[in-house]
Amino acid sequence: MIVSLLYSTAPELNPLLVQKTAEYINSICMQNLTILEDIAKSSEARAGNWQGIKKQIQDAPDRIPGVWFYVLEDGNYYSLQRDFTNLNLKNREYFEPLFAGQTIMGHPVYSRSTGKKSAVMAVPIMVEGKVKGAMGLSIYLDDFHHQISEKSQPGEDFTWFVLDSKGLTMLDMDADFIFMNTFEDAPESMQYSIREALKIDRGPIEYDLGEVQHKGFFHKIPDMDWWLIMARKSAHENTQTRLEISLGSLVPELQKSMEEIAQNALAATKAKIDWAIETSTRDVMQALIRENPLVVDVAFIDTKGIMRYIEPRTDYRTNS
Repeated sequence: MIVSLLYSTAPELNPLLVQKTAEYINSICMQNLTILEDIAKSSEARAGNWQGIKKQIQDAPDRIPGVWFYVLEDGNYYSLQRDFTNLNLKNREYFEPLFAGQTIMGHPVYSRSTGKKSAVMAVPIMVEGKVKGAMGLSIYLDDFHHQISEKSQPGEDFTWFVLDSKGLTMLDMDADFIFMNTFEDAPESMQYSIREALKIDRGPIEYDLGEVQHKGFFHKIPDMDWWLIMARKSAHENTQTRLEISLGSLVPELQKSMEEIAQNALAATKAKIDWAIETSTRDVMQALIRENPLVVDVAFIDTKGIMRYIEPRTDYRTNS
């Protein structure tokens, strides 16, 4: 006879989920960067034709929520929402590198036209080797974080967030933490773990937030200067307590239960019954289930290795 036991384990974080979520974030950013690049190469952009640029933005598929804009050499800019904004971007930290010909990839800002927390993607418009303007997008991070949460759905016991290389939180499961700097505001344990994680592309991570311990994985967003971190939360006090219970109590109790089940099963095989009679055999199997709460089912296998009968625990099947 074979006796099956029921046991359970706590859910664990799958590193593949972390990788796939990082790749998903990357794909969204790169899709929208490609839109900017295509518009920047167009004849309308090269000629500084805002109405022509505007139509291309409006017609672009899969645009992420944010401020789509065309910026002039003097820093003034047009946005899809407001046309000429009468605002200037020349004092933005990314402006000088952008007009030196660099592509901007996720620079953190508070949008000048909306005040929202945003990440800027921008590309220069090149005319005869010179930068004559730029196309940009300020991604609304509050909207983006909702999109990522719906996609990943790690569960209530898990958390996730995205940091740039300076430790600034670009995305977070809790939007209130967006733009928090972990290198300045996080507990020491978290600061150390984050600094170590940002030195490499992927791996496991562990840190404490007060009484709560976090264990998980991190993965660099492939084309961005961002890292995704996902972790499972567990109460600190439970870590040591559960370990002590397991070693000091549960293991001996489990061993004792296993021995009792084995003895009962052995005794059952020596019962003076005719095993060829199905009802008699099933009576013995049912008795084993009644006497051993940990047993899920009992199977009877003949000498040829053929499973003849199986008796499931009916209350287990009902409640599962």
